[in-house]
Amino acid sequence: MSARLPLFFVIQLATTLSRGVQNECRSVSSINEYAVAGHSYKTITGKQLTTCVALCDDDPKCYSINYIFTTSTCELSDRTRVTNPNDFRHKPSHVYLEHLYRSLGSCFAKTPCQHGSTCVNIPQSPGYQCFCGKDYEGQLCEVCTSPALGLANHRVPDFKITASSVGLWFLTVFKPHLARLHATSAWVAGLLNVNPYLQVSFSPIRRLITGVATQGNPEHDWWTTSYSLAYSINEYTWMNYKKHGITEVFLANTDRNTVVTHMLEKPFTAMFIRFISITKVYRTSLRVEVYGCNA
Repeated sequence: MSARLPLFFVIQLATTLSRGVQNECRSVSSINEYAVAGHSYKTITGKQLTTCVALCDDDPKCYSINYIFTTSTCELSDRTRVTNPNDFRHKPSHVYLEHLYRSLGSCFAKTPCQHGSTCVNIPQSPGYQCFCGKDYEGQLCEVCTSPALGLANHRVPDFKITASSVGLWFLTVFKPHLARLHATSAWVAGLLNVNPYLQVSFSPIRRLITGVATQGNPEHDWWTTSYSLAYSINEYTWMNYKKHGITEVFLANTDRNTVVTHMLEKPFTAMFIRFISITKVYRTSLRVEVYGCNA
């Protein structure tokens, strides 16, 4: 004959099961002779039912309990009968207990989901699921997928691409807005510009910059062979991108059209970014793309 939980005890558990520790109320709901099979992450033997409930209440991962009377065995689970209905089965000598408030989920005022993603309560550990917005992924939507930010496809308008100078070649003017990856022309610095740079503005949107790419001039044997990056939030205060405390020098192009990409070890937040030419072949010339997400 299987051991059964007395009816009055089932009713009592279905309302509140309490223990007097720091005046906290510990609550579970119960269903007799049922269990969620195959999802226990911890099994403890030789424990009373009340102790088992307290163990679950103290463990944030615990969402339900299978208790076996014949062996005084406690099975803690991070799932519930709601999340796994096909595994909720009739089992003599068992009682299924579900954590009352934890099964409501954990999307409250301080959501764990990042970057404007949607937090949805679910009745299993960790109590929530993040539905990521555009360009982010990961359990908490914490990982930027690093899409192109719009130079090659002209989402960044011409007037937001500026430079320290503009170069000429006979009657041709190599303006900054030509500095788009895969474009049929390129930006070229003026011959007398000793510290040339190309600047891209994403203002008023803050961007998490995760990578950059460059090409040379498709019409002439002019290209930038190395450069550094500077960035700013307000266009007045600039920071050099550094590695180990030293301004990083990025190796760039060795021909007209090969794309050289650098994904940044430490992404930064900015509204403005500068490509500062350090060395060149014949003349400083650039086509660029910037990668990242909305910050």
